[in-house]
Amino acid sequence: MRIISSSVSFRNEAARGVVELFRLVKRGEELHRGTLTFSFSHDNRTVRIYCHYALIDGDETTCYSHPIHTFDFTVLDGDYDIWMRVRLKRICSAVDQIPSNL
Repeated sequence: MRIISSSVSFRNEAARGVVELFRLVKRGEELHRGTLTFSFSHDNRTVRIYCHYALIDGDETTCYSHPIHTFDFTVLDGDYDIWMRVRLKRICSAVDQIPSNL
């Protein structure tokens, strides 16, 4: 889960940057509790979508991430396996056509 953590950390820093920009022009409160950015993480089975938002209390900003949705490839009931076999067959046929002198 290290990748997820670094993605969340990066997005939270990006959210902080947006907050600082809005604070600079005296509009920081506009961003309180509003979604500032999204991130995605994945593994061999699922894709997860997160929103990142800031809680602003005076000069203090705390950034949070919230999972919005997880998409699981296994819910496709084998459709993904069929899709993968077709793609693999197509890639293998292209590899078979590579000239031997390359």
